[in-house]
Amino acid sequence: MFLGIPYHAGLLYAPLSDSLVPSPDGSRFLEVMSEAIHIFRMPIFFLVAGYFGAMLLERMQPAVWYRARLVRLCIPLVAGMLLLNPIVVIAIFYGPGGGKGDLVATLTTAGGYGLWHLWFLPVLVGLCGLLALMETWGAWRILSVFVEHVLRRPVRSSILIFALWGPYGGAVMMAGSRAPDFFFATSTVVAMLGFLPYFLIGSAMRRSRELFDRLTSASLISLAIPAAAVVLLLATDWSGTTAVNVLRAFALPVAAIGCGRLLFAGCRRWLNEPSRTVTSLVDASFTVYLFHMPLLGLLGLLLVKVRIFPPAEWAFLVALVTLLSMAVHQC
Repeated sequence: MFLGIPYHAGLLYAPLSDSLVPSPDGSRFLEVMSEAIHIFRMPIFFLVAGYFGAMLLERMQPAVWYRARLVRLCIPLVAGMLLLNPIVVIAIFYGPGGGKGDLVATLTTAGGYGLWHLWFLPVLVGLCGLLALMETWGAWRILSVFVEHVLRRPVRSSILIFALWGPYGGAVMMAGSRAPDFFFATSTVVAMLGFLPYFLIGSAMRRSRELFDRLTSASLISLAIPAAAVVLLLATDWSGTTAVNVLRAFALPVAAIGCGRLLFAGCRRWLNEPSRTVTSLVDASFTVYLFHMPLLGLLGLLLVKVRIFPPAEWAFLVALVTLLSMAVHQC
């Protein structure tokens, strides 16, 4: 969740991005850095969400757990749309290229998913509902058999999974680009389908200790192909032909899972002991994410006319937004 701050702050300096308040001083370095974060940030978020969702389901009945999830997710969603998103719209209206259209139109159509940074909340509502149904209907037996098969033949099964994942991801992206969006419903369903494999992998990691061990360890050989996929994603212009975008659909999950393995291996090695600092950061992460976007919009608006070396300005912006978001959490 904290990576949302450097990611969205970096987009302010990406000339071709659909950012809040685009800076007149572009930076190719910050643009590439944001693209690199974007490769794995949300896929790994949904993988982790699936893991902890399965863990909580071990302690609660599915219906009770899902009602708790609805409260936990829907209250911030509604409150954020009413109280935080208007601040983002104000920043857009007064920023470079703003002042076009009307307030309602901007509030309901702006951003990649129409809900700005809150788009993931209705997606989680849907994925958690699916997880609760799987638990109720005993569908985990089928998934467990599949996981056991994958673990018996890891190389062959991994090749097959990623070979199927590419066309699946491409079809989801194509459907999302062509279908009309009715009050965020289509974009939410498309995002659910796109992140469903990661969510299920995270849930399966909780059910299978062997799968958990494999995905939280990494070697140079196991990371070579994901590293090549990351380089490919960062070096290729994805605004080209359909064939190029199909290649992107294949490369994305390979790169995301590879980055996740590296992060998990690092956390397991160096952060595997109880830590008051880590606990505090985890407790604050949701609040920080909810408030970082309006803060970035307002501060970005103030810095539009300030001409500073972009990486230095970005570092200052990230630090300030992080501190202010943490202060909001402490209130």
